[in-house]
Amino acid sequence: MIKKLIGILVLLVVALAFGLHHFSQPKNIFDGMHLEMKKTI
Repeated sequence: MIKKLIGILVLLVVALAFGLHHFSQPKNIFDGMHLEMKKTI
């Protein structure tokens, strides 16, 4: 149950990061997360 919620939250954060990256200049927080995701993937 908790793992499913965390998974959904992660997907939402990723979607937000990519959405902001495409629509406007991402803020430092999202930019940092984007770089971290690139390192992880």
